[in-house]
Amino acid sequence: MLITNEEVISIAFVSAVEAVNIKDSVIMNAQLTYIKPALSLPLYIVVESSPESYPELITQYLKPCLSYYVKYLVYSTLFIEKSGSIGLIDPIYSVTNFTEIRQASIQDSLSIAQNFEKAMVDYIILQSYPEYQPPIPPVETGRLKCGFYI
Repeated sequence: MLITNEEVISIAFVSAVEAVNIKDSVIMNAQLTYIKPALSLPLYIVVESSPESYPELITQYLKPCLSYYVKYLVYSTLFIEKSGSIGLIDPIYSVTNFTEIRQASIQDSLSIAQNFEKAMVDYIILQSYPEYQPPIPPVETGRLKCGFYI
């Protein structure tokens, strides 16, 4: 993995969150779902196998991006799941008790992650990493109408 749960917490969370609430499986899921496609497979393989060769990319761009994607993936469960006999967030004092506010917070995490992803890709392009393969835009084939292209 390219980041630890403690690093995710220190980068993306303001409130105290216990490291056990950020599972390695969620970090790996975010890494495979968001970071791998953003880097492109060849660059992802090189970065994962030799992270020491990409200190600025990893520290300044990849870790913040990955942290906010992890936060996006775990945010809802932090308010719902129980820790022992009490909830992780005290519902009496928390404004996150309201669905609309909680949903807005989740969307904010996603927006921040996407902004970090764009900055990361811009940095990769600026550095001209030879392993990076930009995505191929889809071919415009015409409008689909009633199951037929016209």
